Amino acid sequence: MDNSFGNPPIISELSKMVEVDKKTLQFAFKEIVGLSIHKYVRTLKMQKALLLLEDKKLNIEDISKAVGYQSKIHFYRAFEEVFSIKPSEMRKILT
Repeated sequence: MDNSFGNPPIISELSKMVEVDKKTLQFAFKEIVGLSIHKYVRTLKMQKALLLLEDKKLNIEDISKAVGYQSKIHFYRAFEEVFSIKPSEMRKILT
């Protein structure tokens, strides 16, 4: 899943891959990782976004698409929810 965060498999696909029902998968994942599958994928996306923000040649919209968001607005909301700062402000700090 780490390698496919831009287009992560949905929970039903994951449950088929590991041959357990969705609820069991979600419970086990949270018990082992400490995060829900959704929050884990979002964390991976945000870690990658931080790396991409260091590259001034990339605009925020390109970064949002690169980490799997269809909408720049959704990316901004998720980013601010995780870091309590706008992506553009974080870029200033990182560069």
